[in-house]
Amino acid sequence: MLKPTLRAKGLHIGTYTLAPVPSADPNPNSAPDAKANVASNRRIIISELLEPGNPAPKYEFEMELSLRETGRGRWNKLDITSYQSVNLATGEVLGLALKHQKPFYFSK
Repeated sequence: MLKPTLRAKGLHIGTYTLAPVPSADPNPNSAPDAKANVASNRRIIISELLEPGNPAPKYEFEMELSLRETGRGRWNKLDITSYQSVNLATGEVLGLALKHQKPFYFSK
């Protein structure tokens, strides 16, 4: 259960947006099948991830995820595509390693 008063180790609160994956095809008159394939993938951008109990945070975190369909269902595969930290004092962005990250599968 997620509540605004929830406090747990490793919990961060942020904002997210759901956006389509940008098309690699610059031609707007391309085949409908190609457009359908691009529309089947979505990006989830999570930003401003801050630890709620810390009054003066030094860092915030940002993630970009890919939400995809699989043969087992619609929109049930979540891949981490990027994860980075932002130093709030200097604005420096540092990419964090994503070695051996397995996708997350979920269902209703």
